[in-house]
Amino acid sequence: MLKAIVSFIVAVIAISPLIVSMMESAQLGGAYISENTYRHFPSDIRQEKYSSAVETIAFLNSIAKPLLAFIAFFVFIMTAAEYWKFYRIYKEEERGEKL
Repeated sequence: MLKAIVSFIVAVIAISPLIVSMMESAQLGGAYISENTYRHFPSDIRQEKYSSAVETIAFLNSIAKPLLAFIAFFVFIMTAAEYWKFYRIYKEEERGEKL
C-alpha cells in the first residue's frame, strides 16, 4: 500500500508540468490564456512589463549557479570514490589469482 501511494505521488509530480501547460493554453471565454504571455510584448518592453519575473529569475539563477557547481563537485568526488573502490577490488582479485 505504501509503495502504491509513493508511486502515485511520483506520477503526479512527473505529469504536473504537462497538466499545467495544458491548463495555461486552454481556451477560456473565447480567448486563450496564452495571449497574455511574454510573446505578445515586444522584446524591448518585456523587462518593464515583467520586472518581478526578471528579478525572480535572476535570484533563482544566482542560487542555481553555486548549487550546480556543488553538484558537479559531488559527482566528481563520487566518481573518484567508485573508481578507487573498483580498483581495490581489482587488485584484491589479482592478488587472489597469484596465490
